[in-house]
Amino acid sequence: MSDFTFVVLTDTHIRLDKDGDQTVYPSDKLANGRNRHVVKEIARLAPDFIIHLGDVVHPIPALPVHETALKIARDIYRGLTDKLYVVPGNHDVGDKPNAWVPAPEFDEKSYAIFEKFWNNSYSSFDYRDCHFVLINASMLNSDLPQEKAQQEWLEQNLAANQKVGKHVFLFTHYPLYLNPVSYTHLRAHE
Repeated sequence: MSDFTFVVLTDTHIRLDKDGDQTVYPSDKLANGRNRHVVKEIARLAPDFIIHLGDVVHPIPALPVHETALKIARDIYRGLTDKLYVVPGNHDVGDKPNAWVPAPEFDEKSYAIFEKFWNNSYSSFDYRDCHFVLINASMLNSDLPQEKAQQEWLEQNLAANQKVGKHVFLFTHYPLYLNPVSYTHLRAHE
Protein backbone atom coordinates (compact mmCIF):
# COMPACT_ATOMS: atom_id res chain seq x y z
CA MET A 1 0.00 0.00 0.00
CA SER A 2 1.44 3.37 -0.96
CA ASP A 3 1.25 6.30 1.43
CA PHE A 4 -1.40 8.97 1.21
CA THR A 5 -2.94 11.50 3.54
CA PHE A 6 -6.47 12.61 4.22
CA VAL A 7 -8.17 14.96 6.65
CA VAL A 8 -11.22 14.17 8.78
CA LEU A 9 -13.35 17.08 9.96
CA THR A 10 -16.46 16.94 12.09
CA ASP A 11 -18.96 19.13 13.89
CA THR A 12 -17.83 22.41 12.37
CA HIS A 13 -21.24 23.97 13.13
CA ILE A 14 -20.99 26.82 10.64
CA ARG A 15 -23.63 29.41 11.34
CA LEU A 16 -24.82 32.75 10.13
CA ASP A 17 -22.15 35.39 10.56
CA LYS A 18 -24.54 37.35 12.79
CA ASP A 19 -26.14 34.39 14.54
CA GLY A 20 -27.43 35.75 17.83
CA ASP A 21 -30.30 33.32 18.36
CA GLN A 22 -28.12 30.25 17.77
CA THR A 23 -25.20 31.39 19.93
CA VAL A 24 -25.07 29.82 23.38
CA TYR A 25 -21.38 30.13 24.22
CA PRO A 26 -19.01 32.98 23.33
CA SER A 27 -16.90 30.49 21.33
CA ASP A 28 -19.91 29.84 19.05
CA LYS A 29 -19.32 33.22 17.45
CA LEU A 30 -15.87 31.99 16.36
CA ALA A 31 -17.06 28.93 14.41
CA ASN A 32 -16.93 30.49 10.94
CA GLY A 33 -13.54 32.08 11.53
CA ARG A 34 -12.18 28.78 12.86
CA ASN A 35 -13.47 27.03 9.75
CA ARG A 36 -11.85 29.57 7.44
CA HIS A 37 -8.56 29.03 9.28
CA VAL A 38 -8.93 25.24 9.02
CA VAL A 39 -9.53 25.50 5.26
CA LYS A 40 -6.28 27.47 4.90
CA GLU A 41 -4.41 24.83 6.92
CA ILE A 42 -5.91 22.00 4.88
CA ALA A 43 -4.89 23.77 1.67
CA ARG A 44 -1.36 24.16 3.08
CA LEU A 45 -1.19 20.46 3.98
CA ALA A 46 -2.54 19.44 0.54
CA PRO A 47 -4.11 16.11 1.56
CA ASP A 48 -5.32 13.69 -1.08
CA PHE A 49 -8.92 14.20 0.09
CA ILE A 50 -11.07 15.41 3.00
CA ILE A 51 -13.98 13.69 4.74
CA HIS A 52 -16.38 15.77 6.82
CA LEU A 53 -18.27 13.65 9.35
CA GLY A 54 -21.31 15.90 9.63
CA ASP A 55 -22.87 18.78 11.47
CA VAL A 56 -21.37 21.01 8.84
CA VAL A 57 -23.81 23.72 9.89
CA HIS A 58 -25.37 24.58 13.21
CA PRO A 59 -28.92 25.67 12.34
CA ILE A 60 -31.02 22.51 12.15
CA PRO A 61 -33.14 21.79 9.05
CA ALA A 62 -36.33 22.99 10.76
CA LEU A 63 -34.98 26.56 11.02
CA PRO A 64 -35.54 29.01 8.16
CA VAL A 65 -31.83 29.98 8.19
CA HIS A 66 -30.63 26.40 7.56
CA GLU A 67 -30.08 26.85 3.82
CA THR A 68 -28.41 30.22 4.37
CA ALA A 69 -25.91 28.52 6.70
CA LEU A 70 -25.35 25.82 4.05
CA LYS A 71 -24.54 28.53 1.49
CA ILE A 72 -22.01 30.03 3.90
CA ALA A 73 -20.48 26.58 4.48
CA ARG A 74 -20.25 25.87 0.77
CA ASP A 75 -18.52 29.22 0.32
CA ILE A 76 -16.06 28.53 3.15
CA TYR A 77 -15.19 25.11 1.69
CA ARG A 78 -15.22 26.28 -1.94
CA GLY A 79 -11.49 25.72 -2.48
CA LEU A 80 -11.73 22.14 -1.19
CA THR A 81 -14.85 20.90 -2.93
CA ASP A 82 -13.11 18.80 -5.57
CA LYS A 83 -11.59 16.70 -2.75
CA LEU A 84 -14.35 17.04 -0.10
CA TYR A 85 -16.73 14.23 0.85
CA VAL A 86 -19.51 15.08 3.31
CA VAL A 87 -21.39 12.72 5.64
CA PRO A 88 -24.63 14.26 6.94
CA GLY A 89 -25.02 14.92 10.65
CA ASN A 90 -28.17 15.57 12.65
CA HIS A 91 -27.77 19.35 12.20
CA ASP A 92 -27.57 18.76 8.44
CA VAL A 93 -30.53 16.40 7.86
CA GLY A 94 -32.26 15.82 11.20
CA ASP A 95 -31.95 13.13 13.83
CA LYS A 96 -32.61 9.43 13.99
CA PRO A 97 -36.09 8.68 15.39
CA ASN A 98 -35.58 8.82 19.13
CA ALA A 99 -37.32 10.72 21.92
CA TRP A 100 -34.11 12.13 23.44
CA VAL A 101 -32.52 13.66 20.34
CA PRO A 102 -32.25 17.46 20.02
CA ALA A 103 -33.10 18.02 16.32
CA PRO A 104 -36.32 17.11 14.51
CA GLU A 105 -36.33 13.69 12.87
CA PHE A 106 -34.72 13.07 9.50
CA ASP A 107 -37.19 13.64 6.67
CA GLU A 108 -37.31 13.69 2.87
CA LYS A 109 -37.19 17.50 2.66
CA SER A 110 -33.94 17.82 4.65
CA TYR A 111 -32.51 14.88 2.66
CA ALA A 112 -33.19 16.74 -0.61
CA ILE A 113 -31.66 19.97 0.73
CA PHE A 114 -28.49 18.14 1.83
CA GLU A 115 -28.10 16.49 -1.56
CA LYS A 116 -28.61 19.85 -3.31
CA PHE A 117 -25.55 21.22 -1.49
CA TRP A 118 -23.29 18.18 -0.97
CA ASN A 119 -24.46 15.48 -3.43
CA ASN A 120 -25.40 12.00 -2.18
CA SER A 121 -25.95 11.54 1.54
CA TYR A 122 -24.32 8.13 1.27
CA SER A 123 -21.57 7.16 -1.13
CA SER A 124 -18.27 5.39 -1.57
CA PHE A 125 -15.05 5.90 -3.43
CA ASP A 126 -11.77 4.12 -3.98
CA TYR A 127 -8.39 5.59 -3.32
CA ARG A 128 -5.39 3.46 -4.17
CA ASP A 129 -6.08 0.03 -2.63
CA CYS A 130 -8.60 1.36 -0.10
CA HIS A 131 -12.36 1.70 -0.28
CA PHE A 132 -14.07 4.50 1.66
CA VAL A 133 -17.75 4.18 2.55
CA LEU A 134 -19.80 7.10 3.85
CA ILE A 135 -23.29 6.46 5.23
CA ASN A 136 -26.17 8.58 6.46
CA ALA A 137 -26.77 7.36 10.02
CA SER A 138 -29.54 9.91 10.60
CA MET A 139 -31.86 7.97 8.31
CA LEU A 140 -31.47 4.69 10.21
CA ASN A 141 -34.81 3.50 11.62
CA SER A 142 -36.68 6.20 9.69
CA ASP A 143 -38.68 3.70 7.60
CA LEU A 144 -38.31 6.05 4.64
CA PRO A 145 -37.51 4.58 1.20
CA GLN A 146 -34.03 6.14 1.34
CA GLU A 147 -33.16 4.02 4.39
CA LYS A 148 -33.95 0.77 2.56
CA ALA A 149 -32.07 1.96 -0.54
CA GLN A 150 -29.01 2.82 1.57
CA GLN A 151 -29.13 -0.55 3.35
CA GLU A 152 -29.29 -2.52 0.09
CA TRP A 153 -26.54 -0.39 -1.45
CA LEU A 154 -24.33 -0.78 1.64
CA GLU A 155 -24.69 -4.56 1.76
CA GLN A 156 -23.81 -4.88 -1.94
CA ASN A 157 -20.97 -2.35 -1.67
CA LEU A 158 -19.32 -4.06 1.30
CA ALA A 159 -19.71 -7.55 -0.18
CA ALA A 160 -18.20 -6.50 -3.52
CA ASN A 161 -15.20 -4.85 -1.89
CA GLN A 162 -14.64 -7.68 0.56
CA LYS A 163 -14.42 -10.08 -2.39
CA VAL A 164 -11.59 -8.13 -3.99
CA GLY A 165 -9.75 -7.74 -0.69
CA LYS A 166 -9.70 -3.95 -0.39
CA HIS A 167 -9.10 -2.20 2.90
CA VAL A 168 -12.53 -0.79 3.77
CA PHE A 169 -13.09 2.29 5.92
CA LEU A 170 -16.61 3.24 7.09
CA PHE A 171 -17.50 6.83 8.00
CA THR A 172 -20.66 8.00 9.75
CA HIS A 173 -21.71 10.88 11.97
CA TYR A 174 -23.24 8.71 14.67
CA PRO A 175 -22.06 5.38 15.99
CA LEU A 176 -24.20 2.69 14.37
CA TYR A 177 -25.37 1.41 17.75
CA LEU A 178 -25.82 3.19 21.04
CA ASN A 179 -26.33 0.82 23.93
CA PRO A 180 -25.47 2.03 27.43
CA VAL A 181 -25.81 -1.50 28.81
CA SER A 182 -23.08 -2.79 26.51
CA TYR A 183 -20.87 0.17 27.35
CA THR A 184 -21.32 -0.52 31.07
CA HIS A 185 -20.54 -4.19 30.44
CA LEU A 186 -17.36 -3.26 28.55
CA ARG A 187 -16.25 -0.83 31.25
CA ALA A 188 -16.69 -3.52 33.93
CA HIS A 189 -14.10 -5.69 32.17
CA GLU A 190 -11.35 -3.06 31.85
